[in-house]
Parts: sequence; C-alpha cells; structure tokens
Amino acid sequence: MLAIPLLGYLQFGPSRDAIEVKWAAFALFAVAAISDLIDGKIARSRNQITSFGVIADPIADKGLIAVALIGLSWSGRLWWWVTILILVREVTVTAYRLLMVKKRVIPADQGGKVKTVVQDIAVGAMLMPLAGWWLRFSDLAMGLALFLTLVTGAVFFWRALRT
Repeated sequence: MLAIPLLGYLQFGPSRDAIEVKWAAFALFAVAAISDLIDGKIARSRNQITSFGVIADPIADKGLIAVALIGLSWSGRLWWWVTILILVREVTVTAYRLLMVKKRVIPADQGGKVKTVVQDIAVGAMLMPLAGWWLRFSDLAMGLALFLTLVTGAVFFWRALRT
C-alpha cells in the first residue's frame, strides 16, 4: 500500500518528466505488482486468507492500478476514456464484493486473475519510457487489458445476478 502514494509522487511530482523518475515509477509499479501476485499465491497455497486481506488486498490492487492509469492519462500517454472504463469496472466489481463480504466471499476467477496479469503487463509497459516498436506493443497490451477488463466485468455481474 505504501507504493501507491510514492507512485503518485513519481507520476505527478515536479520531476515527473525526468527519464530517471519514469524508470523509477516503472520499477516501483513492477515490484509492487509482482510482490502482490507472489503474496496472493503464497497466501492461497497456505490457506492463510484473512478477512482483512479479503478487504485490503483488492483495495490496494485497485489503488495501484488507478494511480498508474491516471498518471498515464495525465501525461498524455493513455486516453482518458480507457482509464475511466477500466476504473469504473474495477470500482464496481470491488464495491460489489465488499458489499457481499458478510454474506459470502466472491473469489476472483481465472479470468479475473488473467485480467490482472495482463493489466499489470500493459501498465508496466506503458510506464517504461521507451519508443519505437515498444509503443505499439504497449498500446496493444493495453487494448487487450481493456478488452479483458470489460469482458471479465460483464461475466462477473452476469454470474452475480444469476446466484
């Protein structure tokens, strides 16, 4: 969770355009995203899922993605409508899960896990201050992330309404 304000500072602070700061933002995002994936895998393998983790982990995940996406849009690297669509999906799914937590825990399905990995790759790729073919790769990765985000959100709510 500490990575969120630091990433925000790197993306919106006075030195945000310095190449070193852009690489630092990428590195911080990558370390936070990878450590979250590893932490989740360890917790599930050891059956160490806590009520606090069920609530705090998705909020931290969405906070990290939100700051990164907003920073990318603020800098002109990503269209605002992409950021808005992704964040609306993330907030609505997370809010629904939090509202339902007293009745039942709704775990992420495989599609949601793949979506998260693809989002992390796309955001990380866009944070890298590279040019040329890398820009096209990162744009395609973000397009795939947007597609998976919308599809998995629709599937989530379709299943939620059926149960």
